[in-house]
Amino acid sequence: MAKRFPKDPMDLLASPIAQLVEKATELELLILHTESLLELLPVLEKLIVTLQEALQRSKQAGAEQAAAETDRLPADTSPSSDQVADGAKSPPSQNIVLSPSLPHHNKREETAIPSGPRERLAQWFKAQRIELEEANTALPEPLLLSISNRLGKFYSYFQSFLDDIKRQLSKNNLHPDISFYHTVGDKESNKKLSLLYQLCYDLHKAGLLSNFHGRRTAPRNASLYTYTFLLKIANNNAARSFLNGEWLELFIINTILEATKSLDPASFVWARNLKIRFADSFRQSQQRREIDCFLLINNIAFCFEAKSGGIEERDLAKYRDLCLRLNIPASRSFVVTANFSTSEAIAHKYGVTICAAAEFPGCLQSEIEKL
Repeated sequence: MAKRFPKDPMDLLASPIAQLVEKATELELLILHTESLLELLPVLEKLIVTLQEALQRSKQAGAEQAAAETDRLPADTSPSSDQVADGAKSPPSQNIVLSPSLPHHNKREETAIPSGPRERLAQWFKAQRIELEEANTALPEPLLLSISNRLGKFYSYFQSFLDDIKRQLSKNNLHPDISFYHTVGDKESNKKLSLLYQLCYDLHKAGLLSNFHGRRTAPRNASLYTYTFLLKIANNNAARSFLNGEWLELFIINTILEATKSLDPASFVWARNLKIRFADSFRQSQQRREIDCFLLINNIAFCFEAKSGGIEERDLAKYRDLCLRLNIPASRSFVVTANFSTSEAIAHKYGVTICAAAEFPGCLQSEIEKL
């Protein structure tokens, strides 16, 4: 029986060629991912040095505190055997310090300057006749700070990606599993593709994406390749909050940490998600307001509002009203946006400093240097 041959001999090579293309794609993505990891090495080294310095300062502070507590302990006042035999009474118990951890009822200590971050903030607000109800002073996870820093500095690369995510979150607000495709054209730079792949990897590592997969595809009758990412958002509140805009608040905190590295740690304190309450002298009622981020350097306050979406003039008016009540001038009243930088006329009209995320580090550093 005669053997059948395909009309086109190239058909015999179709399957092997397709497999080679797929393997080459996976290898290319692996190379891009490796390059991104190499870019992160200086950041990781810097973070390790910072952590080591913080640990050393903590140990030194602990040793000084222990030495101070030891110096405050009184001499041994326990009765001798002869006194016990004679029925002598020991000195009153309130004059004996049993343990450094026990509370001391001393008016001088009660009016001492508070040392904790939240206490220092509360004291500043109290001087403004404002009550501080809540303030988050906990240091965010280093990985989340790193992700937020990249999103802020390279927002132009990630804008369409983040817009796709926010669109999916708004459409599927009650749906537990959100999966969608994000496509990047071959005309995009290799740097953008590398940053996007690294971002997806870190979001997955941080538990904000439950799964992701990226591959290069070649449409028929087209000379341009496209990269398609299949993303699945993690089903938790932390993922939704971070991807909906919380990342910009963390970007502000990361910028504050970078700008204050050279300052004495005892000279400044920061917080985010503050809730305050003050008495309105006109309405004679209690009002509550929220502050995204706050910085206090030597009793000089900075206020920050994060806007990852659009900005409306009524929001600017409301924010400026808050800053006026806090007696914070326009130069230290920041509205940080994802990529929108408004005109000086608008900023002057509402008495605030409006800047895009990419411009914000320079603006903040300039104001701190003026102190």
